[in-house]
Amino acid sequence: MRRDLVSLVGLLAAGLVSLASCSDPGGGSGDAGPPDSSIDSPGPDAPPATPFFQMDYAAGAAPIAGWTSTQPDNADHTMTRAAGIGPDGQDGYRLVMDHVGPNGGDNYWGHRRVFTGAPFAYGDRAYFRWRFRWLPNTDCRAYEQMGTGLLAGVYRNKILIVNDASSPMTSRFVLTVECDPSPLGFYWKLQKGGGVDPARTPINTSIAAWVQVQVELQYSSAAGVADGAYRIWIDNNVMTAPTAELTGIVLQADVEPGDVQFGAYFNNGVFSDGHIGWEHTEFQIDDDFDAGWGGF
Repeated sequence: MRRDLVSLVGLLAAGLVSLASCSDPGGGSGDAGPPDSSIDSPGPDAPPATPFFQMDYAAGAAPIAGWTSTQPDNADHTMTRAAGIGPDGQDGYRLVMDHVGPNGGDNYWGHRRVFTGAPFAYGDRAYFRWRFRWLPNTDCRAYEQMGTGLLAGVYRNKILIVNDASSPMTSRFVLTVECDPSPLGFYWKLQKGGGVDPARTPINTSIAAWVQVQVELQYSSAAGVADGAYRIWIDNNVMTAPTAELTGIVLQADVEPGDVQFGAYFNNGVFSDGHIGWEHTEFQIDDDFDAGWGGF
């Protein structure tokens, strides 16, 4: 994001303050100065600014909320705007699963939009952030995906999909939130389509607590070049220490790299006596890391 940065150079002995101003020349990379060529470190730490995209949680914007489309409610799920549910009283959305039988699941829900240009091009870095929590009664009891009628070992929701149209499927990015029913706990898994090149966070057992999520996609410098990466920070403001990451990978920016789905797709239907639901607020997309996002 192009913006003017003002840096304090130093306090001179005579009591004068010298200011130096600089402009970000990066083509949507968010770099303040020369681009970071290392694949082993996140992008530069930039001050807070207006994000590239902010989901509109106002009542008048529901249910599209600034996106292009949303999936209608189905027999096995609902998505509703909910006022004041966030950790600081922010408006949000609540997604809840309903039992319809052992063949439930494998449904899209949430929002979708295709963005063009930066920060979705080769050499760019795109950041996605939101605040998330499971509903307090969530137990993650779900059916196996293949309709066996058996209890699944894990409930899986592809919560963020980017570049779904990319071919091969392994060029697309998928972030899943996965929840084990026993013992109850959840984790985040970064991967490409088909589960290729996975990286995952440790298990979190605080089901009903709000968590602050920030994800970075570092696109390859050119098609087929293995200098891309993805990273995730959970309740974490330390840019150089992501909660999970994978570097040195091919991350394509072909077809529709700005095709973003949030909420996206859940694989498992809720079990007959199960409860699954989650809430989110303040979803945004940016080309800068927010070093103040990871906590209140």
